[in-house]
Amino acid sequence: MKYATRNCVTEWSVRSQHSSADPFNDLTLDVCFEAPDGTSQRVPAFWAGDMTWRVRFSPAQVGRYSYVTECSDPTVDDLNGRGGDIEVRDYDTEGRDPDQWA
Repeated sequence: MKYATRNCVTEWSVRSQHSSADPFNDLTLDVCFEAPDGTSQRVPAFWAGDMTWRVRFSPAQVGRYSYVTECSDPTVDDLNGRGGDIEVRDYDTEGRDPDQWA
């Protein structure tokens, strides 16, 4: 489970074992988010060097989001269909780490 704060940018990495001579131009990676109200949003990830991709997302709603990755090359298994949930809370003015919400 990942954690995020509403209206604040959260970034995380996705690593792949797939090697490409020019991943910046050969592949695209999107992360599709579904908000608690059922709306969806596609966010492009960016190649961060080596075999690492990063995505930045700023959730607008409080609650549980789900996400799944979609790569332009369907044969790259470790960049396609990777998903999970994100628990989004409002900003905590007392400065607690989101991992301490439980």
